[in-house]
Amino acid sequence: MTKTAPAFRSGLAAFAPALAALLIVLAAFSWFPAAAQDREPAQDTNNAIQLPPGRLKAFEGYFQFSQSKDQVIQVKMVRDTLVARLLWNGVEIHIVPESDSDFHNVEPVEGRTIPIMFRQNIKGIYSSMYLFDLQRAWNRINDYKPLVRAEIAHTPQQLKIFEGIYRGQDNRSFIGISEKENRLVLHQFWDGNDIEFVPDSALHFFNKQQLLFTLQFIKEPDDSISGMVAFGRDVWKKEKHLSLTPDQVKVFEGKYQLKEDPDNIIQVTASGMNLVVRQMWDGKETVVSPVTNFLFYNKDKAYPVTFRKDDSGAVTGVVILGNDYFEKLKN
Repeated sequence: MTKTAPAFRSGLAAFAPALAALLIVLAAFSWFPAAAQDREPAQDTNNAIQLPPGRLKAFEGYFQFSQSKDQVIQVKMVRDTLVARLLWNGVEIHIVPESDSDFHNVEPVEGRTIPIMFRQNIKGIYSSMYLFDLQRAWNRINDYKPLVRAEIAHTPQQLKIFEGIYRGQDNRSFIGISEKENRLVLHQFWDGNDIEFVPDSALHFFNKQQLLFTLQFIKEPDDSISGMVAFGRDVWKKEKHLSLTPDQVKVFEGKYQLKEDPDNIIQVTASGMNLVVRQMWDGKETVVSPVTNFLFYNKDKAYPVTFRKDDSGAVTGVVILGNDYFEKLKN
């Protein structure tokens, strides 16, 4: 693994939930179809054809994503070519035609080619655009207004109620929310990255660099915070406060075997309230501390360790680095 934590021989990449998505070029999309992944890298433009300026002019305009009104792409002519500008983050993608209405990008995006298809309405106007496939339309709009988010007045004390640990729907991903210098800081346990947020309403927060990166907190009738929704779609449940004792920590002790490679075995040993994770194949050890009743973490190495239990409360396995699942071996 290409992480600061000790590398497992499995070579599996660390899990990367959708909370990091907007930090890359096309990350506002929650999808990246397999068809797009199979296309060759975009440096080769031998398939491109030439269209006269008058033809290119017909594609100019603003196109709004049918599944998110805040996502708009501006298509404009720059000299003798077209540029697609992602208005939520300012990224520009140069595109060249393959046919009268189909284009692709010149520069690779995450090493991939993006097929871009324009379609006409009955009046002959290019009224819709599609990326990757014909399933999700970007529709032409004539009244584009830039997305604006304004930070409201707030105090550190008002932000404290959101602090805590939040668990993703996959039960493997965790993030921490804390107040720092009158901002909320989101800590990604899978890679150690921190991202700042400010409020534009009492329960809604946004990242100033990526306006589409939003957090909507869920408040219960008793005014407690039970969870949040990121990007308007990803649900995170707030974890209960840590309540472990040293004796309860010892329950996690034992040997665990990687499910996908039985040769990989780790040994977990309790040390007070901490656990020591030892890789049996190379002897490397990592000390992790409890964050929740199931999650342990080494912040310096961005090394999360999440335990699993069955219905009876017996420990059955552990997920290392958010991706590698090790089953507990019987004594």
